[in-house]
Amino acid sequence: MLSFVSTGYDMFLIKNRFIITFCCTPFIVFASEPNEVMIIKGKRNHDINAITIDQKDISKNLAYDLKSLLRTQPDIGVTDGGRFGSNGLAIRGVDGDRVGIFVDGIQQAETFNNEIYKGYGYFNGTINETEVDWLKKITINRGSDSILNGSGSMGGSISYETLSPSDIIDEKKGFGFISKSAFYSRNDQRKETIGFASGNSYIDFMILNTYRKMHENKNHSPDNDVYGRSRGTPDPRKTNSNATLIKLNAYLTEKDTLGFSWNEKKEKTKTDEKSWELFGSDARLGDDLSLAGSLGAYYEREQNGFIKKLKISAGQQSIDQSAISIVQKIKTNKTEQIYNRRIKQDNKTLKMSMDFDKASTFNIDHEFALSSGLKIKKLKNENVDTTFFSNDKLDENYSIITPVKSEEYNISLFDQIKLNSATNLHLGIRKDWVAHKPGQSKPSTTGNKEHHYIAHNYSVLSMGFGLDYKPIESTCIFRPIMNTDSGST
Repeated sequence: MLSFVSTGYDMFLIKNRFIITFCCTPFIVFASEPNEVMIIKGKRNHDINAITIDQKDISKNLAYDLKSLLRTQPDIGVTDGGRFGSNGLAIRGVDGDRVGIFVDGIQQAETFNNEIYKGYGYFNGTINETEVDWLKKITINRGSDSILNGSGSMGGSISYETLSPSDIIDEKKGFGFISKSAFYSRNDQRKETIGFASGNSYIDFMILNTYRKMHENKNHSPDNDVYGRSRGTPDPRKTNSNATLIKLNAYLTEKDTLGFSWNEKKEKTKTDEKSWELFGSDARLGDDLSLAGSLGAYYEREQNGFIKKLKISAGQQSIDQSAISIVQKIKTNKTEQIYNRRIKQDNKTLKMSMDFDKASTFNIDHEFALSSGLKIKKLKNENVDTTFFSNDKLDENYSIITPVKSEEYNISLFDQIKLNSATNLHLGIRKDWVAHKPGQSKPSTTGNKEHHYIAHNYSVLSMGFGLDYKPIESTCIFRPIMNTDSGST
């Protein structure tokens, strides 16, 4: 077992290291500009652990959500849970926050679906799903992907690449429209997507909007339409969602691109939870609202030199989820209690990646990739319990989840070594520094004690190794990447 020594002083250097890395990069890139321009065409090596789904596959499968899109993929599925719908992706039995989700290269927020809320069906990973009509390509990495994407990708990762203005614009006209309408009898879902894009050789932009309206899935055996655990049909549910995506790209030079993106999604669900029943007299109604928005920007430079590609991206994601449960008398519909559960998240990311030109030593080709990133995450939980009496009501405000602020910095280096025409060796190393700073929670007045948590800092060094051998082009004998992690507090 490898061991590494680290102290709390590491965390004081996180921001300094990050600033030095970002400030030095532009000088490295521009200094590496060659006098002679060479165009090299080649074929990227295919990773058999990765599944790529493009627009053609999406259209062919008539997919209306991620679950229907992946229904034919082995060892990959979308789990369901609670009133909010799907609960994220499951890869080879690993799901939840152990599967990383990325949209246009920006890692999405965690779900924080704790054990207390899980039993009630509150909150899950639906908020991180992207509209299928917006997708240009999906890449799914099966198996541990922590070297490239961090500890949140222990089971694998899924990367969504959304449409760009150039995918819609007609080159002859300089603009383009998109319109898709669909109806799915499974849940009486009506979906409408409209979009417009325009641009020229210097700038282009795009706007997309998708609206959905649906009910619960139909059941062809409508028996046992009763209250309680013996209920045999799905609970009645109505869902309305509206999502918007805007992109703007500026082509500064033939090699330099500056881009901006903004998206927002609002989803409202009302559920008559007939399967939830208390003492034969009370039933529960669900009124849930999910608001999610993100803002991103990136700078990209491509060149024929020592550094082939440089990309710097920044993003901010805000999530506000509330689950309101209304307990009523079955016979009179009189409201007795209202339970409001709310989670707020704010995530800021900054990432830099560099792809280097192919280097050869002793007739062995190396392709290096360097990346570093900074993430700042905040989480807050707010709960309000309202109890109604004959002529009055009582409100109680408290939190179950302790608020926390996290700062994470990472740097990684990956090398793909081509030993010969049939054999490739993959080596990777990554260092993470993490700092957690818990805030002050507000306990309830019904006996919960106030807890105080101390800040916690730690660092982790990860290394990976992989080997693939192709005796013939269509056959690959693959040895999966093995990870070795060593951490210190």
